[in-house]
Amino acid sequence: MNAEGITYLDAIDKLEELRLIMKRVHKKSDVPYRKAGFQAMMLISEKNKVTMQELGEELCVTKPRVTALVTELVNNDFIKQTVDKKDKRKKFLTLAPKGVEYVEKHHRNYEEWIKKLWSKFDNKEKEAFNITLTKMSQVLKEEVEEIQDEIISFLGTSEEETVKKVLKSMRYYRDSWKKTLAEFQK
Repeated sequence: MNAEGITYLDAIDKLEELRLIMKRVHKKSDVPYRKAGFQAMMLISEKNKVTMQELGEELCVTKPRVTALVTELVNNDFIKQTVDKKDKRKKFLTLAPKGVEYVEKHHRNYEEWIKKLWSKFDNKEKEAFNITLTKMSQVLKEEVEEIQDEIISFLGTSEEETVKKVLKSMRYYRDSWKKTLAEFQK
């Protein structure tokens, strides 16, 4: 660090260090947060029911990957797949009781872990953390909106819906950060 405080290079190093630590934590604790199947179940839990297409768009994966993922989750009784009564080609995905239990269990474990970490911060550190994450969330939101505006202006209004779908997945990850921030604020 220099005399003026932390530089952006220091921040990059700290963020990378945090990312690597989190990766090790997830591997050691057998928590499936980074696994596509768990992310799919979290999304289905959040929205109550989704189509195969929506799941693929939200997770930014190909149709074959969605099919494989859904097949695995259905075979393991984590999700249920139902056919739309109006359009037999359309399939809806919902959490099965086992999936609900699994998501709730891991959510409780995650919450307890965050609570344990949070207890190691004093009030001044908690406030600084809150300010920093709030600002980071705000800056990232503005960046996403700028990128969206640039893409729309580049492609023209006829492509606006496609751009919105692509950027929808970016918003999902931003929203995940908001939820994490909310957990830390408790």
